[in-house]
Amino acid sequence: MEKNHLINNQSQKEQFQAMFKRKMTFVLLYIMHYVNRSKANNLIKKGFFSPKSRELKPDEIDFLKKGEPFSIEVDNQKIQAWRYGSGRTVLCVHGWASRGARFYSIHQAALKAGFSLVIFDGPGHGESEGKTSSYFQMTDTVRAMVNHIGVENIAGLIGHSFGSAAIVNTVDKEKLKMPLILVAPALNMKEILDEASIKHGVPLNIFYKIIAEYEQKYGYSIERDNPCRLILKDNNPTLLFHDVGDRTVDFNQSKEIINKRNNNIELVPTSNLGHSRVLSDPDLVRVMIDFISKNMKSV
Repeated sequence: MEKNHLINNQSQKEQFQAMFKRKMTFVLLYIMHYVNRSKANNLIKKGFFSPKSRELKPDEIDFLKKGEPFSIEVDNQKIQAWRYGSGRTVLCVHGWASRGARFYSIHQAALKAGFSLVIFDGPGHGESEGKTSSYFQMTDTVRAMVNHIGVENIAGLIGHSFGSAAIVNTVDKEKLKMPLILVAPALNMKEILDEASIKHGVPLNIFYKIIAEYEQKYGYSIERDNPCRLILKDNNPTLLFHDVGDRTVDFNQSKEIINKRNNNIELVPTSNLGHSRVLSDPDLVRVMIDFISKNMKSV
């Protein structure tokens, strides 16, 4: 009984400390914004739009060594990419603070099915240039990669988390017709940004002034181009994989999309695979590649 009491007290203490930190951050950023707006904005951009570097696993290092490296320029920055095999391309788009090498676990299945595989490090990630990244920048990168490869040469698109959002926006803007695989898709970008801003104590009015800067710079709108809205008007064959226990992107977001759009879309619920391990499950990888094989001729 006493032990439980101590645990509860510790939990309450941690909650209070987190709440106090958020409030202090809110006040300090609010004051700084009016004293030195540029410095305040740079701090927020660094916190929200600078992905943390990710160490490659040994399997991922070996995977990159086997690829044919190439690069393209997007928004005046070099984007590093790798190609594997020949045949029509399966283009893979990684998530936030991840790497293209994350897709090492699917390349054998793709090559065995007669596809080539193209991966890349998004802006501000891995071996690509840039200090920041965003939904808009990743969309620009996917669009540029699609046009570099050639739409007619692409069999399908696979995205994970944040990468799925960029795929949905790209499909809308480029009017693409091809099968889509979206894994743990982070599609409600506005809600995600709102929650992140509140969680870290950043005043929403200041945060959305920065978002407005990005909108003006890259030519998108977080309202108009929110992928959870765009996917509802899309008609491409789409397969969603989402783990019911995903702690990063709520499984119910995918369920809501399925409930709202009942044409040419299917949800594959998984268990005990979390946010990322779907990409490492051999059986699910085969389902992904089979789906692209069966649907690429029908679009």
